[in-house]
Amino acid sequence: MAVLPKISSREVVCSRFCDLFAAMPFETSASSTEAMRKMKQAICKLETEEGRTAGLSLQPQPGDVILATPPKCGTTLICAIAHSLRSQGDMSFEEINIVIPCLEMAWDSGLKDLDNNNQAGHRPRLFKTHSWYHDCPKGDGVRYIVVARNPLDAGLSFYHFLGGWFFDPGEISVDEFLQEFMLARGAPVNSMQNASQWHNMASWYPYRNDDNVLFLFFEDLVAHHKANVDLIADFLQVENDSEELRAIAVEQSTIAHMKKFPTKYDEHVLKEARNEACGLHPRAGLDGRSAGKVREGKIGHGAKALAPETLQAFKKKWDEVMLPSTGYRSYEEFRMGVNTELGRKFSEESTSSRIEKMSPLARCEID
Repeated sequence: MAVLPKISSREVVCSRFCDLFAAMPFETSASSTEAMRKMKQAICKLETEEGRTAGLSLQPQPGDVILATPPKCGTTLICAIAHSLRSQGDMSFEEINIVIPCLEMAWDSGLKDLDNNNQAGHRPRLFKTHSWYHDCPKGDGVRYIVVARNPLDAGLSFYHFLGGWFFDPGEISVDEFLQEFMLARGAPVNSMQNASQWHNMASWYPYRNDDNVLFLFFEDLVAHHKANVDLIADFLQVENDSEELRAIAVEQSTIAHMKKFPTKYDEHVLKEARNEACGLHPRAGLDGRSAGKVREGKIGHGAKALAPETLQAFKKKWDEVMLPSTGYRSYEEFRMGVNTELGRKFSEESTSSRIEKMSPLARCEID
């Protein structure tokens, strides 16, 4: 069992539910802009205590699979792959979050009864969550697919995702967003709070070798797409599995295919249900200004967009959380080490060099 670092005074949060999503929405530094304060005040209303409690209290059934990722670490990509495999490529769903409910947000989106959620009869039942291991529902015969990602790239993706939804593009700088929002999160003191990405990854790390856990990396999902679809298919053990079905899952989880069906992946069910409660325009995040969850992105470019002090803060966070929990000094070392430990050799060519050779469209970002 990994030992998580002691929570610093900066990371201590009050028990009020409003603190769950933004970590410390009203505990901002003197340099915080008005836009940042407004964003935190709005985003803390995205989930309700009733809804979050209901979702994390799910009693999963034997055979259920929970897709566990920190925010912006390939959640939508892994959902597209898993649903395609279990449904034989069925694309009739209205929105992915209806057939693969998010535990923390399903109740507030109108999906009130997760325990009896039939998911159009598809098996295994799939649920997604951003919770760390300690708050994730457990049960006999329940399996988990965990996806990690470079925090620098995840942070930049988070910024683009919320821009145009919770704040106007350019109103908040990427460095302020990461310093005041992403880096401000720590280890939750109760289930009403979200873990930082570092604490999230560290919490799942001890279980990477468990038979009921498939531990993946976003970068490999992109650079070694087919090989990772095979890993997921082997893990899910769906009925009528075949090479033809796996090929369909590969195609349906490409950015080119998913861009043909934008409303199936745009979070519109949640936005329509919660925008007004957050004090936002009813169409916020649905008017084309938000980057959404499927966009042409860049892997490994997070570091190029950030100020030196922000990069140093990311390094400090890694050293405080991931280094003592895993022994790895960097994300790349972590990814390579875990893949080696799990016996994965997708290619003799490194993932980073493989990504650089891919076309801009293929270097996708499906979060």
